[in-house]
Amino acid sequence: MTHEHKKISKIRRWFRLVFAPRHSGVCRVCGCTEKDPCFNPEYGNCWWVDRDLTLCSHCADPKIFQDPATVHRINSSGGKRLQLVLTYKWWHMIHSGEKPEEYREITPYWICRIFNKLDQEGNPQPISQKEAAKLAETWSANLDTRGLVLKYNLVTLYAGYDKNRKEETRYIERVTIGTGRVEWGAESGRSYIILKLGGHV
Repeated sequence: MTHEHKKISKIRRWFRLVFAPRHSGVCRVCGCTEKDPCFNPEYGNCWWVDRDLTLCSHCADPKIFQDPATVHRINSSGGKRLQLVLTYKWWHMIHSGEKPEEYREITPYWICRIFNKLDQEGNPQPISQKEAAKLAETWSANLDTRGLVLKYNLVTLYAGYDKNRKEETRYIERVTIGTGRVEWGAESGRSYIILKLGGHV
């Protein structure tokens, strides 16, 4: 987002905060509702910040509102979906609620697929394979994801490759780098990109 776009965004937000009509259960800035919330990978779904239920948290907070990772009205806007194929064992454990996270190896492929980098103006940009290779080495040692944003806020999980396979879509609450649990498919002592899964869409 350029400086000019940020300025316009602030003006629009201020105008809607002051002059937009108010309907209980509908955000007067973005129009989100409890069934069609805003989403940010760091803060999760939005919540009401006023008694009349006319202003959501992700519009009330300028930092979240201007965050490129924030998606307003995530269900009606479609969101950005990461698609992953799992074995039925891991899919069933996630479906049942036993396994709340999914692991991806720290490789240039997965770094490029899951993350964007931020340029000097705060705009998301693709990560090159060369940059991803350096990040993979750094993460193995320092586990640092500063300066990156997620490409996706939703993940659709498929149980295998069968034509009639089961599937479900979840919110991605956040992504961290760390060691996983062996009983959930991780190798002992190995670091992974960890997708923390939220509720169903």
